Amino acid sequence: MAYSTTVNGCWNGYTHAHETGHNQGCQHNYETTPQSGFKNGWRKCQSGSPAFKTIMSYPCSGEHTNEIGVFSNPNIYMPVLGSTERMGDPVTAHCARAISESAAAVASFRPSGGGPLSGVMLLRSFRRNRMCSDENGRVVCNSTEIWIKERFFMETLGPNSIAVRGGRLGQYCSDDVDRVICNRDQRRPGPWETFTVVPAGANRMFLRGGRANKFCVDDGAKIVCNRDAVTASDVFGFEYIA
Repeated sequence: MAYSTTVNGCWNGYTHAHETGHNQGCQHNYETTPQSGFKNGWRKCQSGSPAFKTIMSYPCSGEHTNEIGVFSNPNIYMPVLGSTERMGDPVTAHCARAISESAAAVASFRPSGGGPLSGVMLLRSFRRNRMCSDENGRVVCNSTEIWIKERFFMETLGPNSIAVRGGRLGQYCSDDVDRVICNRDQRRPGPWETFTVVPAGANRMFLRGGRANKFCVDDGAKIVCNRDAVTASDVFGFEYIA
């Protein structure tokens, strides 16, 4: 489906994101559409704890429901009125997976000069099977939980080039001499803030830095772009989130 419709005037909150989620395979909460399996939204309605819902779910019946601005994802934990809550279930509520799996088909609906990646994503190092995070002074791949610092916004610049903003301050990440660091507060990315994507399979890629066109790797302490060649363990995985 190439478009969505909604009632005139119903554009408040996350309506646009909700309808776009339908276009990429997501459904409502499991109680409403159990036949959809993992492609449902997530909500928690138990008495005695704060009720909440993710973007795709219907509100809880008979009680105020806090709306959390993410698609369901069992790997994400968010604060909800003083409590830390999981945002999905791998079997019944993983809309982020549905969006990731449909991304290529949706992106190719119309031909364009667009590039390889665009949107809010998680970046994972396969060397240690840990998620990467925008830390103060470097990008480190040692996270097992998802918070703001683990979110990266990828901007398409060309057919195989992207810019990356870190989740900590929303600043561009740069291929510095001895590390990748997300501290560039500027309107447009420059050469050092431009990364080349080398496809490596479904939702996997190698990256080249813009400073010297060297491959980027997780060296255990940080991501650094200083290699002339890479191995399979140097691949990075990515997963779309909201």
